[in-house]
Amino acid sequence: MLVQLVIQDFALIENVELMFGHGLNVLTGETGAGKSIIVDAMNLLVGGRASSNLVRTGTEKALVQGYFDCSSCGQVADKMAELGLPLGEDNTLLLGREVSSKGRSVCRVNGRVVPLAMYRSLGELLVDIHGQHEHQSLLRVSQHRDLLDRFCGQVVLEQRSLVSKTYHEMVHLQDECKQKQLSESEAYRRLDYLQYVVAEIDDLQPVPGEEEELQKKRDRLRHGEKLTTLA
Repeated sequence: MLVQLVIQDFALIENVELMFGHGLNVLTGETGAGKSIIVDAMNLLVGGRASSNLVRTGTEKALVQGYFDCSSCGQVADKMAELGLPLGEDNTLLLGREVSSKGRSVCRVNGRVVPLAMYRSLGELLVDIHGQHEHQSLLRVSQHRDLLDRFCGQVVLEQRSLVSKTYHEMVHLQDECKQKQLSESEAYRRLDYLQYVVAEIDDLQPVPGEEEELQKKRDRLRHGEKLTTLA
């Protein structure tokens, strides 16, 4: 759930801070009051396209921040764990997006700079914008199970989170088993190689000082070849 939205130097907005409560929140106003700008800011917040045109004239950058309460959204917690990002205290999440006057964008999750693709994968789970020309999550098959789970209530969401956690632990253990199996196979290959080397040495039956004697013979043969050439 979106708890707080902060917008600075975005389009015509200099500085706005909005607080949202549980349930339905409605933004009303006359035409041109700025309602669509707030929606555009939310779209940018969750990974929408950035442009220098979004920066308020005369300023260097625009900033949009959203503070989310994710305590009832196990899917976000699972995604954060998958991405290796920690949630804040009480399952909170702070998304931040900056756009410079040159069009460059910086994405932050709980203060940590992350790639846009990673940032957008979180934003898609947090906010769904429905409009005449907007892509709606109701049409995305990947969202159907989440909608059903949310409809079933908190108990189902907690059970889903537990199943997801158990699954990730199982995958981790499977990876560890594979690594141990690979290590064991490598050890057997190393043992086979060393046994082959030992067998080769045994077949040669070297004696102490043999290497030095062979080097001397090689030197004599090398010098003998030079003398033959000079003669």
